[in-house]
Amino acid sequence: DIRGIVNLRDGGGFIPAKLVIELVMGLSAGRKILTALDFGCGVVGFVGKALEQQKAEVTALTQVSECAAFSKLLCKGTKVDVACANPIAWLEKTKLRFDFVFGAPPFGLKTELHLPLQGTNSKRNIDSVTAHMAWAGSRLTDDGIGIFVVPTGFVENQSNQSVETLNACGLNLIAYLS
Repeated sequence: DIRGIVNLRDGGGFIPAKLVIELVMGLSAGRKILTALDFGCGVVGFVGKALEQQKAEVTALTQVSECAAFSKLLCKGTKVDVACANPIAWLEKTKLRFDFVFGAPPFGLKTELHLPLQGTNSKRNIDSVTAHMAWAGSRLTDDGIGIFVVPTGFVENQSNQSVETLNACGLNLIAYLS
């Protein structure tokens, strides 16, 4: 249970425990990571700084100005570029591709969003976790890996059709922790 290795705090988001960073680093071990994206609720900078130790060029992305300011201080003098922006809007516009993506998308929000789908009808009423995963996954290199913190019941909640939506966006869900 991911809650056992994450220190939850009031106000949303979380501050990642050392074990979360060790998990991400373990999953990325042995992979050649030149570019990485780290986004989401309070995580930004911590995982990015760890990935920078592998000499990756890291983009750390958050829409919370306090998290961005803290991450900029934490990552000063590193190859981590911290940006304060809406992750989905930023991912829609960027042409960057990443070997590795780590994200903690916001839980519990549902809205109508454009997704990285082929065809003209790419707008879906979808939960924000699936939308963030779809957009971040669309920016992975061909052999890139994405690791995302998801809420309990992410796959079981069939009203979201998370797995089907991710497949339609060209992503394969191999495993998940919640």
